[in-house]
Amino acid sequence: MNPKRPGGHLPLSFVALLISLLFIVIYAVVFMYARPEQSGGHFGFVPESNGRDTGGGVVLGTSDATEPGTAGQGSTYIYLAAGKDEVSGLADVIMLVFFDTEKLKVNIVQIPRDTYFNCTERSYKKINGAISALGGIDRFAEALEAALGIEIDHTVEFTLSALGQLVDLVGGVRVNIPHEMEYSDPSQNLYIRLDAGEHLLDGERARQFVRFRSGYVRGDIDRIDAQKIFMAAFLEKMTTGVSILQVPSIISLMLDDIKTDMTFSECLSFAQKALSMRTSDVVMLTMPGKEIKTEAGTWYYILNREAALRAVNLYLNPAGAPVPSERFDAGRRFTNKNYPSFEAIYSDTEYSIEEYRADDVNENGISIPMTNR
Repeated sequence: MNPKRPGGHLPLSFVALLISLLFIVIYAVVFMYARPEQSGGHFGFVPESNGRDTGGGVVLGTSDATEPGTAGQGSTYIYLAAGKDEVSGLADVIMLVFFDTEKLKVNIVQIPRDTYFNCTERSYKKINGAISALGGIDRFAEALEAALGIEIDHTVEFTLSALGQLVDLVGGVRVNIPHEMEYSDPSQNLYIRLDAGEHLLDGERARQFVRFRSGYVRGDIDRIDAQKIFMAAFLEKMTTGVSILQVPSIISLMLDDIKTDMTFSECLSFAQKALSMRTSDVVMLTMPGKEIKTEAGTWYYILNREAALRAVNLYLNPAGAPVPSERFDAGRRFTNKNYPSFEAIYSDTEYSIEEYRADDVNENGISIPMTNR
């Protein structure tokens, strides 16, 4: 872990999201410095009805047969990106990135870190503990494949990185701040003071913006939306305002923070395509669901089954055979029948999907409600 900088540690959830998009844009340079750990490929998707159970509730397999929900056919690929805290062992970000290398379109589906995911016999059921509980990101990819009915082509894993230095290296990022932000926590040496409106944020003020959550109605879920605002602005800067001469300095900040299973040729091929992307072709969304507090005081995010299935088919599998309802979460990993409040959210049929296109976010922002503080 990097030494603590003024202002405290950055939220790994945002840093990993930031680097994930950055990785797509400039990975052509990364492979010159960092070796992939192993060759790429699917992670052994097998429907839960006929796979093998590991004993902890996760069904894994080694079948290479083509199934409904296969994205990686020719020009489309799905990446699992996770940002993991080295101290806690928990993943503060989990997202699935769909990349169409012919149409040059990217869909980013974020799964909140508190999502209920019953993947082992352990009492800890939040999805942010699944990588450690299952023994690594590859096993986690297998579990997600079985639950969601998709095939994941590649994984990318991160640790903490230096957001402030990265923002300063690219000359700052212009962001329209939706609300005045003021917060202090001397124990973390954290002091936030930002005025509403459009500002060119340097590294320090960027850290303040992405860390702020005080007063958001939905807490961390709203902070994810605020981070979408910053991500859209950062992506615009990276694709239009960064010189190739700046890339080596940017890469040097990331060398110890990225692990991937992609090969040299795959990195080169994807990067050549990604460099032509436009922000109008990047869509971001949070997997549909709702946060809820148990009687014991634990907060969970419960996926809505019907809306989550639509999200999978629309954003992760737009060109393939639709994942059928009976296959999606066949093992009911995302709910618990012993908790009626979980089941109510999971089975509701009225949930919608909120998508955000990066160029539209840059132009119009995202409405984030605030409490009366």
